[in-house]
Amino acid sequence: MIMKKQTDKSHDQGNVNDTQMNADIDIDNALDDVYSSTKADYHRKHAVKFHTRDKIEIFTYLFLLIALMLLHFAFHLDQLPIEEKYLPVFPRVVVGCTFLILLALASCLCNVFWLNAIDEEAEKHNLKQAIKIIRNSSLFFILLSIIYADWYTAFISLGILSIVLGFALQTPILSFIAWIYVIVRRPYKIGDTIQVGEDSGEVIDIDYLDTTIWEVKNSNMNADHPSGRIIRFPNSNILSTSIFNYSWALFPYIYDEVLFYTDYKAPLAEIAAGLKEIAHKNIPADQPEKIRSYKKLLLNSKISTENINEEPEVIFKPLDGSTIQIVLLYPVLTKDSGRIKNAITHAILLQNFNSEGVMLHQQE
Repeated sequence: MIMKKQTDKSHDQGNVNDTQMNADIDIDNALDDVYSSTKADYHRKHAVKFHTRDKIEIFTYLFLLIALMLLHFAFHLDQLPIEEKYLPVFPRVVVGCTFLILLALASCLCNVFWLNAIDEEAEKHNLKQAIKIIRNSSLFFILLSIIYADWYTAFISLGILSIVLGFALQTPILSFIAWIYVIVRRPYKIGDTIQVGEDSGEVIDIDYLDTTIWEVKNSNMNADHPSGRIIRFPNSNILSTSIFNYSWALFPYIYDEVLFYTDYKAPLAEIAAGLKEIAHKNIPADQPEKIRSYKKLLLNSKISTENINEEPEVIFKPLDGSTIQIVLLYPVLTKDSGRIKNAITHAILLQNFNSEGVMLHQQE
């Protein structure tokens, strides 16, 4: 009997340790997501992933660089049979092609030694977009230097073109500036559940000019469930409206509620106990421990943790002389809110509260 108690005690202790370990892992991930200091150490320790395609690409670029260098020296040694009319253009073409190969090689090395070492898809996507725009901008100036021998003329033409395009493309330019703001300030990232204006959903893509979200709930739906539609909105929208992010890394939970109504004769204490029991059965068992760990992180912030409860609670609000509103408040992950709310509501409706003369309904 004693051995059985010791075994049960060890088993319970093991479950507690596993729960604490899972909570610690989530906290580390949250810290890595918010603060970049730990990520630098992680990337340095992460093994570089070399693929066969990367090796072939790097060796190809190196071979082309050597060929262009030999071509450049052969030209200056007058070893190439080139017509006189092409002599002013040929050096620019060779140098321009050399810089193009160097640009492609630098992009490939960034993919191998930097991007491949990152496991977080949201961060990898943002870095790919940033590298892509730097590469395309550099490509534009290299091609410009090949076409125009006189940089002064090129810049005058580019300046006039920029003024014309600046008036014609104000919204796209503003959206591009907003994209830089999203990359630097990170008000949201891929995978976050956000609301911008009347649009809400999960972010699935962040491009230079627009953001794409998988819509959750709309004017035709009352449930917190994906509608099956995608929404694209210009990035410029985030500069003029509030952004609601329901996936903050330091506290990824929101507080949801289920509303019921009863009268003043109902046994309120029994109702509260029954509702809390139902809520406990439908939320993850390790969730309270995780929330307590997140609260420790928030102690160093400007956010008060006094009203952050890890357990479900029941609030009674008198509405009139005969009706009391019952609010079951509980923390939940945003992505699970619709499923858990439906499960809790279903369990409450099935619970036989009417045995004591209690009548719970969802409309006054």
